[in-house]
Amino acid sequence: MEHYLKKRVYNNGSTMNNLKRMRIFMKAFKRVIIVFAIATVMIFYIGCMQNSGKNGSTNDLPSVVGYVSEGIDVPEEVLAAAKTKVAEIFDMEREDFPDYYYTNWRIENLKYSYSYLVTGEDKAIIYSDDYKATGGMKIEIYQMNFELLTESPKNIVFAGGMYITGENWVMPDYPNSRFLAFRQDEDKLTYLFTMMENDCNPGDEIFTGDLLNIFQHIAKHFNMPLLV
Repeated sequence: MEHYLKKRVYNNGSTMNNLKRMRIFMKAFKRVIIVFAIATVMIFYIGCMQNSGKNGSTNDLPSVVGYVSEGIDVPEEVLAAAKTKVAEIFDMEREDFPDYYYTNWRIENLKYSYSYLVTGEDKAIIYSDDYKATGGMKIEIYQMNFELLTESPKNIVFAGGMYITGENWVMPDYPNSRFLAFRQDEDKLTYLFTMMENDCNPGDEIFTGDLLNIFQHIAKHFNMPLLV
């Protein structure tokens, strides 16, 4: 009997020790789980912040954004409109293609291309001195090419007329396909709109037809005939 009681007490003591060890182990295990969870959340948060910066925030942009190539000589109104248009395209491309990591833009080409005299929303004729007395509105067309700087050239998926230079400047659609239209009143140029044409040039039947379609659309849907 005495031997049995000693054995039972011994077993109870072992059980208590085992329970204590288990409690200590569980507390330590819980600490490890908590630390691991916190570390996982921090890593996820940092990764999201880094991706957010790459996917279009202004934090990853250089101090100077936007360049104009040397040799471009156009009126101030034309250059200002071209810069605004390319900046808009730059923002859209960064939003639509975040993996391309565009960080800058430049106007590679900008030059006078053509003039029209628009005498109505359904008629446009090539401008010349012979038509000055007919009234109407003189339209000057400037052709532009721009490029966007990528930090990840391997991510670019090329299509259409896209190209990339040795310095990682990308033309995202078709070269020299942007045409800026201006209304000329004596020495004043007023920006109207930008056309994208990659299969024709000013003076061609297709280009002229597209130009008139824009005038018709504005006159019809916005009640703003540009000849006024």
